[in-house]
Amino acid sequence: MRPTLTWMMSQFVSFNQRYFQRRLPLPVFRLSKARTFLGNMKWKEDRLKHKYFDYQLTMSEYYDLEEHELQSVMLHEMIHYFIAFNHIKDTSPHGKVFCGIMDKLNACGWNIKVSHHSTENGESSTARKTFRPGRRLIGVFIMKQEIYYAVINPGYVGRIVSGMFSTPDFRELKWYVSNDDYFKQFPLIRSLRGYKINNEKLKELEKIMSPVVLKEGMMI
Repeated sequence: MRPTLTWMMSQFVSFNQRYFQRRLPLPVFRLSKARTFLGNMKWKEDRLKHKYFDYQLTMSEYYDLEEHELQSVMLHEMIHYFIAFNHIKDTSPHGKVFCGIMDKLNACGWNIKVSHHSTENGESSTARKTFRPGRRLIGVFIMKQEIYYAVINPGYVGRIVSGMFSTPDFRELKWYVSNDDYFKQFPLIRSLRGYKINNEKLKELEKIMSPVVLKEGMMI
């Protein structure tokens, strides 16, 4: 789905009540055709009065995404709004305060990520670089005796990882990305399931996939 102004307002009101104690006034909602971000929260600042105003929440309608992912983007921007509106000092745009709130919300089943551009004029955005149109995220699940792979919906990585680590026979999870047309025939998986392969088939697929090397603290 793609966001609409009506959808944005209804989600904002719901999340404001559920997670932010109704403390956030309605911002100005805007839609964009931007390809470089999914969500953007910006405001103006009166430096003399130490006051922020004219809050604007923008979401891109360029990408057709699962609603759960769009909701997570909305929550990402609402965290920025909450911190700015309450004049809470943080160590960085996505510092300890932001990550603390993010972790609490993700514990409720959301998939909020620290992936952004930021500027010094009170602007933050959730960027969509890794999963641009045509690029696929592939998960390879190595079990005790078997190997499976699947083309993953990026918005459901957290759910899949959680399920995999609770599987008794689980041994290793590898991530790859690919632009090859071969992977476009597969549905984007949102639950723990995949296609069984052997080592020879995996080696063949690795010729058209690029491994994702995760650094400490990095999220897919």
